[in-house]
Amino acid sequence: MKQYITLLFLFAFTSSIAQDIFYKDNQDHIYKKYIKTVEFKLENNPLSYPIIPLDSGVKLNLSFDDMEGDFKDYYYTIVHCNADWTPSDLTKLDYIDGFEEGDITEYDYSFNTLTDFTNYTLSLPNDDMRFILSGNYVLQVFLEEDEREPVLTRRFVVTETLLTTRAEIRRASKVTKLGEAHEIDFVVDDPSNRFRRYSNTIQANIIQNGRWDNAIIGLKPLFVRDKMYDFDYTDKIVFEAGKEFRFIDIRKLNRGIPRIIQLEDSQEGYDVYIDTDECREYDLHFFQYDINGGFIIANRIDVDLSTTSSMIDARARQGRSTNFNELFADSIRIESYRQAVYEAARNKEGDILESDYANVHFSLKSVMPFREEEVYLFGKMTDWKLDKQFKMKYNAETGVYQLVVPLKQGYYNYQYIVHNTKNKKISLDTTEGNNEDTENDYTILVYYRPFGQSYDSIISYETINSVFNR
Repeated sequence: MKQYITLLFLFAFTSSIAQDIFYKDNQDHIYKKYIKTVEFKLENNPLSYPIIPLDSGVKLNLSFDDMEGDFKDYYYTIVHCNADWTPSDLTKLDYIDGFEEGDITEYDYSFNTLTDFTNYTLSLPNDDMRFILSGNYVLQVFLEEDEREPVLTRRFVVTETLLTTRAEIRRASKVTKLGEAHEIDFVVDDPSNRFRRYSNTIQANIIQNGRWDNAIIGLKPLFVRDKMYDFDYTDKIVFEAGKEFRFIDIRKLNRGIPRIIQLEDSQEGYDVYIDTDECREYDLHFFQYDINGGFIIANRIDVDLSTTSSMIDARARQGRSTNFNELFADSIRIESYRQAVYEAARNKEGDILESDYANVHFSLKSVMPFREEEVYLFGKMTDWKLDKQFKMKYNAETGVYQLVVPLKQGYYNYQYIVHNTKNKKISLDTTEGNNEDTENDYTILVYYRPFGQSYDSIISYETINSVFNR
């Protein structure tokens, strides 16, 4: 009997270690250098965030490339998390309907490319694995079913709409942040006072443009009113506005494409040199259509995505216009642009497999290197984190920061972000600057954990936009 208990304990301990190797705060992370171009989005919605309603029939699609170009047995599972992304106390039986683990069976090999790779895809939920509960989740992909060697992790959220959230974006209330930040106020309506008894367990997380690195989490209602939970804080729910993202368009690896100043190709692959960027801290705000730091994979230029406009900049002279007609026109133009992106990213047959890779040469002009600061390329393509493979090196001879990144054909947004090695803070101030007229998305997730419930459910979800919701 003692031997049986010991073996059972060792099995549980080993399983715990196997799971813990994934837990880098349950962030989006790639563990293998040969894994590239990870996409995790709603089916047929290339600009979406991985957020789906419970029991809605909506699916999430995962896609990634294995640059070793061979076949591997990849497996996956999902882990339920609390509102702060620590693992919840639930067992998999509590939140999974079906098998606790599965294998990724959909894959295909690249063709008509100089770079060989194998593309793997997975849809969730599927016939083998479905979600029972709302909340935060992490998708884990691993090798070797027994050893569980980590490959990648992706966060996603499953929501319920039991309450309604109303939000708006205001000018920053603090003088030092005026003109440079977005401040968010919101209320959650509970018309039947259904959740009032345990309103002290209600909390909210807010994310900007789908990124969790700068999320504001654990917000409690400032006031609990009749049929309403009020989050109208002053100078607390504030985000750096940034500026419109920079872009590169490498859907076609041809000369004459905007921003490509040099293209080299050989039997080994492509090298793409884009024109040198400059710091724009003191530049006037100039509106440019963007996809809020995201990217799409495509190898055809059916739609011009480099269109720019000064439609908002014309009103950013000394303050934002409040003219409804102008703001409404802005929203129509932005929606039209996003529809164009949908069309450009609607993969024709073979696009994913025929899109090649290129070494893209980035450069940022700077007369002198930044003192006690590091410069990184930043965006969804870097998983919104500081990663050493995206750290730029200063070339004193040319006076530029430089970086070479292998990217798949497509359309990419990016920024340059600065990391202060002394105080460990990151900022856009020096390289990009901030302006309150910048267009950003903000997603509000409202969590609830009543007495006796051992997990954080999501009872309301809303995404607002800094142009549409002012």
